[in-house]
Amino acid sequence: KNKILSETSKRQSGQSTRYELEIITAKGTEKTIQVAASPDYDEKGNVTGTYGVFFDVTERKKSETLLRENEEKYRTLFEESNDAIYLMEGDTFVECNDQAVKMFECRTREEMINHKPMEFSPPVQPDGRNTFESALEHINSALAGNPQRFYWKHRKKDGSLFDAEVSLNRLVLRGKKYLQAIVRDVTFRMEAEKEIKRINESLEEKVKERTCQLEAVNNELESFSYSVSHDLRAPVRHIAGFADILKKNLGSDPDKSSDSALEKIKKSAEKMESLIDDLLEFSRTGRLELSKTKADMLTIIEPVKKDICDNMPDRMVEWNIAQLPPVYCDQNLFRIVWENLINNACKYTKGKDAFIEIGVKEKEKEYEFYIKDNGIGFDPEFSNKLFGVFQRLHQEKDFPGTGIGLATVKRIISRHGGSVRAESEGEGKGATFYFTLPKRSGE
Repeated sequence: KNKILSETSKRQSGQSTRYELEIITAKGTEKTIQVAASPDYDEKGNVTGTYGVFFDVTERKKSETLLRENEEKYRTLFEESNDAIYLMEGDTFVECNDQAVKMFECRTREEMINHKPMEFSPPVQPDGRNTFESALEHINSALAGNPQRFYWKHRKKDGSLFDAEVSLNRLVLRGKKYLQAIVRDVTFRMEAEKEIKRINESLEEKVKERTCQLEAVNNELESFSYSVSHDLRAPVRHIAGFADILKKNLGSDPDKSSDSALEKIKKSAEKMESLIDDLLEFSRTGRLELSKTKADMLTIIEPVKKDICDNMPDRMVEWNIAQLPPVYCDQNLFRIVWENLINNACKYTKGKDAFIEIGVKEKEKEYEFYIKDNGIGFDPEFSNKLFGVFQRLHQEKDFPGTGIGLATVKRIISRHGGSVRAESEGEGKGATFYFTLPKRSGE
């Protein structure tokens, strides 16, 4: 109201005036109106009235307010940033924030504005390139519309050097091209990366050294295992042979204690020979060079299954074997894998109507094969012991064996880049053995 009275007073005194009003329309909408008013004169020069023009400037005012707010936001971001920010015209600084002044340890912005970035760098960069030429190359590429991001060696006002990460982006302001340069001090990060690299190289050397030592020890153990197992064969056979000779010398009617003792000697010798054979096979699977080819798993399983079934004609076994995908493996070693797994399934289902299932589960990068039976099972608490050498969860008198078969399976699968595991819900509830194989030969 006061503003309108003031402007009316001006018009009555013969003055032209222009002002803005905030109004509310009949519909309740707020608008900004700009009024341009001028006095009207009669022939004698006396003011007889006023004529005016009204403009709706609501949208323009909104745009001006929004522009002002955006400028304030940009200025806040510009000034409060932890990185040094510059506005460049060509290769010259025309504006910078306080962080830029602090980063280069200058006293005022004037020490940077109207200067070139090359003045704050050593003559040559760590890659051996001339600083001036390299800087111009980055600047021209950014001005052409190709954003630049690179590492740079900068120099502070006192001459000390530091590492920086620089990004350059083109801006167009009122039709004129500028560059926005953001500089981040990464000296600490670069030093940390160098230290990590040094530690990694040191670790790699230690790992190589340790690996060589382990390989040497393993080779010695393998040679020892093979040598001992091989050298044990002859005396064990001699024991069995002399037991037979003694039995013959006792005639057709030996006393019961002697006969029993000789029978135990013979069975112990046979068990020892079986154990030696398994140890030799276990040792051999670790020393043989792998010969991987693309193989149909069913062509390996079927002959194994037939041989095992032929050796137990009195057993009734129901088989459920799924279609299995081809895999890359050493076929000779995988025959050993399936011999051990199928033998186990048949052995631990003895005395009942056996059901054995062989299948596969496909995963993203590997196949997981399994063999499931409805046999005696095991306590899941001890599943981690199953694949160890000489580890047994059942008494030998009930289920004969050397305790090496599953250890051999694990070794072969590990050499193919896979893993093994076993599951059971408890004793009397069957067992499932799993192993994985990579889908591709190179894995």
